[in-house]
Amino acid sequence: MARSGVGAGLADRLSWGLLLAWAVAIGLTFDQYGLSNDEEVQHTYGRLLLAYLSSGFADEGLFAYKNLYLYGGFFDLLAALAETVWPAANPWDLRHGLSALFGLAGLAGVWVLGRWLAGPATGLAAVVILSLTGAWTGAMFTHTKDVPFATTMVWALYFSVRVVSALPRPALRHALGLGLALGCAFGLRVGAVFAVFYLGMGMLFMAWREGSSAVPRLVFLARSLAAI
Repeated sequence: MARSGVGAGLADRLSWGLLLAWAVAIGLTFDQYGLSNDEEVQHTYGRLLLAYLSSGFADEGLFAYKNLYLYGGFFDLLAALAETVWPAANPWDLRHGLSALFGLAGLAGVWVLGRWLAGPATGLAAVVILSLTGAWTGAMFTHTKDVPFATTMVWALYFSVRVVSALPRPALRHALGLGLALGCAFGLRVGAVFAVFYLGMGMLFMAWREGSSAVPRLVFLARSLAAI
């Protein structure tokens, strides 16, 4: 959990300042990027996915489009929805702005996770390091699969930590946050199963720590499963 200290307030202010700076940078530059190698294909899939859902599953054109139906289309669906809300906007700019917002959410995710685990200074260090990582901030406008997936996974990890540490009675907001993060992650990649694995391992460890025999451990695990 987060620890307080002499520089805690300063670290938090610097973290918020850095996140705000990134928000401003996103707003000023999201429309200055070209297409990545598979964006046209992915956006077409998003449009087909939206047509499938809005038609009550009658329009099955997405199943005939390459093999994209085998992949998660959560981001592409959001981009297609954004296109219907702002039809006059450049669809590629919409995608890049949306992807960058996921990138910003990922920066916030590593901050809150680091802050809760080891205090404000660690949270600040985490968001600074990720900000300086070109594979993240240099790609978060156009890597519309990897960055959103990583963001949902870091939030799934954060909520897993919060839920596991409070078993067998985690806060409802953390259980709901975990469900939302996991749902979004699975909507992007099947690799989200690793988040479930980490959660399960944490729950088993907490159950093992609960007692010296099988009965209290099983009772603890059952109560924990019921809570989430």
